[in-house]
Amino acid sequence: MRSVSKFLGPDMCLAVAASDPDTAERLAQRLSPGTTWVSHLLERLTVAQMTDPGVLERIRAAAAHYAARNAAFAHALTARGVPCTAGDGLNLWVALPVEARGVAEQLMRRGWLARPGAEFQLADDAASRHLRLTVHDLDDAGAVRLADDVAASVDAVRAVGRAMIDR
Repeated sequence: MRSVSKFLGPDMCLAVAASDPDTAERLAQRLSPGTTWVSHLLERLTVAQMTDPGVLERIRAAAAHYAARNAAFAHALTARGVPCTAGDGLNLWVALPVEARGVAEQLMRRGWLARPGAEFQLADDAASRHLRLTVHDLDDAGAVRLADDVAASVDAVRAVGRAMIDR
């Protein structure tokens, strides 16, 4: 399911779904007119915006901005010993050499809010070592500070792990 509210406006409350026929039928039954019904006005507004050249250009510009900021931040993390590759999307997913929850807690102590990847997946085996960061609104100084704090947080979690082993 894709929500268009992120880039068309937070008050739209509209999602677009692509699926196989069986799933579409089940979804249609679940979303039959009622409290989850989507207004035809909102549907027409989405179509109008998604076919407007000006809106599409702003979406492309935003995508380029997100990609550039995420790539720059991934490069900064890699330079600090936390290898990272920027993917696509609004957020940067950082694979960590330690458990993400501990890194998120360390970052919170340093004034940042970071989300462990496990909060976004049903099975948290691989996600437990991923951190979700939103970095596109940080200025260069803020990005440097966050990259430094992520690296320091990884080191702090490693140190705690080593101390537990040494006991």
